[in-house]
Amino acid sequence: MIKSIDYDTNSALLNVLLDEHNAALSVFPSQKQEALSNVYSIDNEYIGGITGKIFYQRLKISMLAVKEGYRGQGIGSKLVKSAIDYAKAHNCKSVTVSTLNFQGPEFYEKLGFKQYAVLENVPAVGITTHFYILYLD
Repeated sequence: MIKSIDYDTNSALLNVLLDEHNAALSVFPSQKQEALSNVYSIDNEYIGGITGKIFYQRLKISMLAVKEGYRGQGIGSKLVKSAIDYAKAHNCKSVTVSTLNFQGPEFYEKLGFKQYAVLENVPAVGITTHFYILYLD
């Protein structure tokens, strides 16, 4: 029987199954996923934020956004740099992110990320998804 359940509940259950599977194969050590959640604020006003999760030795950036009136002022770069510092502090070897063509792939390239894959017409016709990685020293 297949049924729908809450996304967060299902994700937690899947993580347990995958940890058990990987531990049995001795492929990856069992590891709690660390979550990144940083914000940028001015006088307690939420200006933007970044989230991500560590999977083994990689930080995957999930979301990054800055309020429209504050874009182009280096806030996004500061948020990404805070994520890179977080990854280094947690012994990560790389940081990855995906972005759409209209969201600014050049932004990540300026920060040293290298493109490793491109999917044209994904998630829709006329939209391209770019995948980036930054290897950490």
